[in-house]
Parts: sequence; structure tokens; C-alpha cells
Amino acid sequence: MHSKSKPPKQPKAVKESTLEKSEEQKPNLDVVSGKIDEKTLGQFQSKIDQDKKSVEYNEYLFKNYVTTAKNYADQSKYQDAYSVVMEALKLNPTDQEALMLKNLYGSKLGLQAEEISERLSEAEKIVNVKIEQTRMEAENRIAAGKQALAQKQYEQAIASFKQAKEILRWLPYHVVDLEGKARQMDFLIQKAEEENKNHQEQVKKQRMMEAQEQAKREELARLKTLEEQVRNLFRQANLAFERQRYDLAENFCEKIQTLDPDNKESVQLLSLIRQARHSSVTEESRLRYLDEWKKTFQQIEEAMVPSHQIVQFPSYETWKNVSKRSTKVVGQEDSEESPQDRKIKERIETETVSMDFVETSLREVVDFLRSTTGINIIIDPEVYKEFPEEEALKVDLTVNNLRLESILNLMLSVKGLAYRISNGVLVISTKKRITEKPRLKLYNVRDLTGKLNDFPSLEMSLVSNKNDDTATGAQLKALEAQETRPATTITEEQLTDLIKNNIGKGTWDTATRSIDTRYGTLIIRQTDSVHKQIESLLNDLRKATGLLVTVETRFLTVSDDFLEDVGVDWRSLGTTNIAEGTDGEMYETKPDDTTTTTYEGGLKPGDIGTGYDFRNMDDVVFGPTSSGNTVGTGRAAGLYYKYDDDFETRQRLENIFDKTLDPDQTLTSKGGLSMQVAYIDEVELQMILKAVRKQSRKNVLTAPKLTVFNTQRANVTIVTQYAYVQDYSVEIATNSTIADPIVGTVQDGVVLDVRPIISADRKYITMELQPTVATLKGGAVSTFSTSLASSSGSNTQVEIGLPEISMTRLKTTVTIPDGGTLLLGGMMKGQETDSMSGVPVLSDLPILNFLTSRRGKFSRRESLLILVTAQITSMEEKEPNEGRQE
Repeated sequence: MHSKSKPPKQPKAVKESTLEKSEEQKPNLDVVSGKIDEKTLGQFQSKIDQDKKSVEYNEYLFKNYVTTAKNYADQSKYQDAYSVVMEALKLNPTDQEALMLKNLYGSKLGLQAEEISERLSEAEKIVNVKIEQTRMEAENRIAAGKQALAQKQYEQAIASFKQAKEILRWLPYHVVDLEGKARQMDFLIQKAEEENKNHQEQVKKQRMMEAQEQAKREELARLKTLEEQVRNLFRQANLAFERQRYDLAENFCEKIQTLDPDNKESVQLLSLIRQARHSSVTEESRLRYLDEWKKTFQQIEEAMVPSHQIVQFPSYETWKNVSKRSTKVVGQEDSEESPQDRKIKERIETETVSMDFVETSLREVVDFLRSTTGINIIIDPEVYKEFPEEEALKVDLTVNNLRLESILNLMLSVKGLAYRISNGVLVISTKKRITEKPRLKLYNVRDLTGKLNDFPSLEMSLVSNKNDDTATGAQLKALEAQETRPATTITEEQLTDLIKNNIGKGTWDTATRSIDTRYGTLIIRQTDSVHKQIESLLNDLRKATGLLVTVETRFLTVSDDFLEDVGVDWRSLGTTNIAEGTDGEMYETKPDDTTTTTYEGGLKPGDIGTGYDFRNMDDVVFGPTSSGNTVGTGRAAGLYYKYDDDFETRQRLENIFDKTLDPDQTLTSKGGLSMQVAYIDEVELQMILKAVRKQSRKNVLTAPKLTVFNTQRANVTIVTQYAYVQDYSVEIATNSTIADPIVGTVQDGVVLDVRPIISADRKYITMELQPTVATLKGGAVSTFSTSLASSSGSNTQVEIGLPEISMTRLKTTVTIPDGGTLLLGGMMKGQETDSMSGVPVLSDLPILNFLTSRRGKFSRRESLLILVTAQITSMEEKEPNEGRQE
């Protein structure tokens, strides 16, 4: 088999076309004269010349086919040679040489003469069908172009005509008049292009007219809009002027002048606005003065309102401005970094990257980081010289959302490599080739090295007057000398040693790197990487030393008291005025009788409840009353009976408690029900019923609170001092005695002494506590009266104070969780008193026991609790932010 190759397409022979010629191709004959004009003659001559050229070209093509067939035959490609000869016979079917070659090559292919003829006939049929199909397609293109042209779709028509021309150009010349069709296509294309051009010009003119109309409409609309804007601005300016918003009104007028510079009304309105604003500013100044005056007093009132917050920050907006202040670094040398280097440095410090590499070459990892971050990263060739084997630079690292700076440090430190930023490029090289330039920075560390002074409290204790004539009761005195504790803050030398021993070891002894301290300032010359570590260390130290502890100690006293006193006395309330009669008996006198001045129980004539109120009752007493008002010395009878002069009886029943039920006099028997019943007949009876019940519950809280630095000792002391006369110094002169009082003092109040120590994890607080509470009983100094004898024999009454102090004190060391409460100590007291006073035997009998006895009951439950609450306060945690605004 021989490979087949198609011969190049060649133009076919020209035959007379069966298609109609266009009107432009018809000769222009003058029918009358029978002559042809010059134009037509020229066209005929041109046609003859073209036919000659076509014949010459066909002969050249025929010879070319024959030569090509012979060349194929020489290469034993008989199938190709046979095909080319067949094409030559289509141009000249009678040529003997071509017929001979056809038979020769056909015989080489094993074809008979009949077969060759049949195949030639079949080939001609196939070629004729294809030619007819192509011709029909060209006709369809021409029809489509004419239809598009009729529909004024010029672009589509031109495209269809050009496609038809291209199809006809490749048809054989014997099939169609290619030249005539070509001229027809050129004519149709030219016509479509001219009509398209005319159409485009008409469209352009139409669009220009429409654009002009649109411009006119837009100009009218603009003028209308401008007029509406000016009108609207006038309305807004007028409204703002009425609301006294003169700046806004002036702004509107200026906008009117910008839109319409010739508007006179806006100029007049602007002048009025400025005059009104001047008057308004004057009035606002006066009102602002009054408002500031009110705010001053309002701030004073707000300052008087107590706040329970441990720390209170300013407003969030104010704190944002405060937070913009510079850091603790107080000075540094100017950096020589370029803006590009600084930008790359900021990016590697902030940008995060996720990566997962297992046994991957350093070059691939760097390519990944370069493409991911967009940072120019290169590897110094010295790296490959130091590590000639690629296996030594394998990277095995998996991280998720880690800062690029940390990734580079982790990846390079393992291989003994480092990086530097220079000229906008991050260079990875060996540590020997990368040397950072040291820079000088100054760090203010006074907050770390400043000594925290301890403030121990004065101790409150009960003292006597042995050494001090004026010191008694509870007094504050200085504590005894205690063992000196070490400083609670770090010294400058310790801070320097801490930095040198933990950061940049082995680099501090060089000439270009140094560290020194002067008056609370660290002066350090080191590289940027070391400076970062120093700043991190100082920040961590500040977090540990800048903590506050708020301690609250609560002394809580809870008491519950109960008193009940019920009893019956058979007696009267006492007579108003008594005197001895002629028969030796004691009788009541009239209210206007002033012969006697001794009254029973201190009652006077006319008082309610006195014997004189019962005029029909023969109030009789046992005898003259005793002096004073001592309980149980009354003489008024409760039962009186007299039978003629032979029999008389007087009886009295009074139930008395020798002591009050409540020894502290918190609850007394006063009050309640007091009822007197009198029966008047031959037998006179007087009864007094006393019934009282009282209950008291009391909670007393004393809670001193103190905020102190971590490890610092501090105290809060709240004391009230009372002065009283504790004695007299008597000076005797001629016929006179002078009492010079000796004044003493006593103190009560609260003292809280504390030293907190926060644990390393900031969860617990260990505290040394010394809380003390001293209370003056009754809230005042009690007194008693006595007399001073004089040489003249007269007595002078004086009062001497006897203060009574109750003190609670506790000294301990405890550990408490942050924000927790701990019970330090306490005391419970209970008291029960059950008293009865009555007549023997009778007080044991039912019913009669109520009429012949008095019963009292008193109970007290008291509990003292000492609680402590501690809370750590970190200023960073309390800072206001967007979620928590103060």
C-alpha cells in the first residue's frame, strides 16, 4: 500500500456558466446604430484577455498534474499517481499521454480497462455531487445575504456574500462562471457595504439628533433640578434658622451660593443668620455659665455618693485615648530600617500560616511560604555550602495558624540557621553570616524596683492607769519591735542579674553589648531579638508585681433576746398625802392640806392612780412611809377590814425580783399591761396586774475593708476617742475646797492589719491578719456620783466616769481562694433566766398561783462570727473594652 496524499488545490478550467449574468455584465448595444460603445468594447476585450489567461493557466496546470503523477510513479506511489492523472484528464480528457499514463498506472494497481473506466465514472459522479452541493450552498448563502440585505441586516448580508464568494472561489472553472460570480459577489458586497455605510450615517445622524434632544431635555431637567434644590435648601435653611441651628442654616446658604452665585435672597438670609448667631452665642455663654455652675454642685453631690467598686476606670472613649500612650521604653536610637523592611517585619510578627510538611526540602517549604505570604524569601548560597547534602535540610513541621515569625524560628533553629531582613527581602542564611546590629534602648523600671513601704498598725489593747494617769480602757500603742522582713520588691542589681542570666547568655561581655541601671532606668544596648525578650520579661514581671488585693474582715454579731414578766400584787399604788390622826392612826389628807410633805411612792396629790382618787375608799397605810423610793418599802395596804373597834386587819402582797431579768438592761419590764382593780365595800381590796412580753433581734456588722499591693503590709484604723473625768485632785484653801478634775481618754473603733501574698497561679491568697474591734458599752461613758468633803463641813457632789470596753481581737495566718470567704473565728453565748416570786403554798395551787405570784423569763442567744473575704484585682483585667464599657 502506498500512502495517499492529496494534491494541492488548483484552480479548475473555466467553462461557460449557466448562471445569469448581472445587469452590469451585459453589453451596452445601441439598437438604432448597431454599434457598441467604448465601455462595452473595453469589457469585451478584457473578457477575451481573461479567457486567454485562463487557457494558459489550464495548460500549465495540466502539465503540472502530469509531472506530479510521474514523480509519484517514480516513488512507486501508483495510487497517488493514478489520482493525479485523473485530475489532469478532467482538464484535458483527450490528451493521449494522460490516457496512456492512466492505463499504465491502472495496470500497476491491478485494474482492467473497464474497471478503470467504471471507477473514473464513479469518481466523476461523486465529484459532480459534491460540486453540486457546494454550488447549492453558495446559492443558499447568496439568497440568505439578499434576504438579510432586504431586512437591512447589513453586517449579516456582507458576511453571507463573503462566505458565498469564498465557496465559489474553490469550485472548478468548468462548473460555474467563477469570474462572473465573483463580480456578482463583489457587486453585492459593495452594495451591502454602501447601504450599510448609508445606514450607519443615518443612524449616526439620528443619534446625534437624539443626543441633542436629550441634551436639551437634560439641561431643562438640570435647571429644574437646580431650581428645586435651591428651593429645598431655602426651606431647610429657614427651618434650621427657626430651630436656632445657625451653623447648619449658614451651610445651606453657602450651598445655595455655590449652586446659584447670583441668588440675592441667599445673601440677605446669610446676613440675618450671622446676626442671629451672634446674639445666640451671647445668650449661650450666659446659659453655659449657669449650667457649669450647676454641674459643679452636681459633681460635689455625686462625689458624696459612696461607691462599692474596687477600681473604677474612666469612660471607654477616654480610656482608648489613654491606651494610645507610649510603652515603657523611654528612649531608643533611631532605626535604620527602610519602610519595606519594617513592613515585612510587621507582617512576619502578625501574619499566621498553617502548614504540614513531612521530610520536605527547605527549598520547597520556602517556595510555599513565598507563594502563601507574598514575601520575597531567598536562601543564601552559603547554606548549601555548609549543608551540601540535601537530606540535611529536610523540614518536618506541622502547625496550624501559627505566626510566621515563630514558624521561621522553629524551622531554622533546628538546622542552625537564621534569617535577616534587608532591602525588602527576607534572607535565610547561616548564623555566622547573620549578625544583628545592636541598638540602645532605655527602660523605665521604677515600678519594678521601687520599694514598697510597710505600714504596720498601732495595736489596740486594754490598759490600766498604773503608768499613765490618763490612760485607761482601750488605747492604741506602738507594736513591739518585730523581725525585719526582706524587701518585697526586686532591686536594680537583682533585675540586672536576672536579665543577664536568662536572656542573651554570653553576649553581655562584648564591647558592643551592655546593660546598666541608673535611677530606676535600664540602659541596654543589644540586638532587636534580645530587646524583644527583655520587653517580654519586664511585662511578665509587671503582671506579677502590679496586683492588688482587697481584704474585707467582717465582725458579725447576731443576738436574739426574749423577756416575759407576769405577776399580781395585792396593794394600792400609794396615798397622795398622809398624816397622823389624834387617835394615832395614819390617814389621807386633803389635796389642799400642806401640813405634810411626805408622799408614798413619790406620788403627789391629784396624780392619776393615787389613793386620793378613791375618795370613798378608806385608804389606810401601815405607818409612816420610809424615806426614798426603794422597791419593796411601800406601806399601802391591798386588803383592809375593820369590824367595829374590836377587829381590824391590813394586808399587803407584793412580789419582787431582787435583780432585773436582763442584767445588761437590753430588755426591761417597763411597758406592757398595768391594770389596777379596786373593790370597795366593808372589805376593801386593791389588786395590780402587771404583764409584759418583749422580744429583740439584733444584727451588728462591722466590716473594715482595705486594698493593698501584693506582699505589702498595710492597715486601716477607724477610732473614736472619748474624754471623761476619771478623778479629782483636791486642793484645800482657807475655808474652801477646790476639786481639779483629772481627764482621761478611752478609744473604741476598728483596726485591720493585713499582709497578703498571692500564689504563683493567682488562685489563692495567703494573709497575715490582725483585726481588732473595740466597742464602748452603751455608746457613752457611764458615771457615778460622790461627794468631796471640805474643811467647812459642806459636801460637794461630783461625777466620775467609769468606761466599759468590749474588745474582740484576732491574730492569724490563713490561705483563702481568690474571691472566697473564710471563717476566721467566732464565739457563741447563751443565757436562760427563769424567776418566780410568790406566797408559799398558795403559789403552788392552781388558779391561786396566778393571783399570788409573779413569774419572769428571760433568754438570750448571741453569736459572734469573724469572716474574711479577699479578692485579687488586676488592672489589665479591669480595663474597659468594647464588650465591657464603664
